[in-house]
Amino acid sequence: MEVTLQIWDLSGQERFEIMRKYYFKGASAGVLVFDVTRPETFLLINRWIEAFYKHSGGGFLVLVGNKIDLEDKRLVPPQAGEMITKWLNIPYFETSAKTGENVFDVFTFVAEKLLEKTQ
Repeated sequence: MEVTLQIWDLSGQERFEIMRKYYFKGASAGVLVFDVTRPETFLLINRWIEAFYKHSGGGFLVLVGNKIDLEDKRLVPPQAGEMITKWLNIPYFETSAKTGENVFDVFTFVAEKLLEKTQ
């Protein structure tokens, strides 16, 4: 079976805040990505989760810690992502967009989850 995912990169910058709710509306899934080298992006996760659930109308979420290729600059340990996702009962992945590590796994998981919902 073929699955097509429509993906939007919604910057975490404040100036795009007002637009997010329109992109979230009707979304079946959300992939929230934070930068493991920038703790301030991790600290915004709860805000994005609340906004997604408020505006999506029932989509599911996946949390992703990105830039794991920058291990020497890493400031958010894997345990932080694992702990928050366990508490929120959502999946957690760590990726490197630069090397491609685990990126396919994230989108495969999302596609499979969406297929499950339709059956």
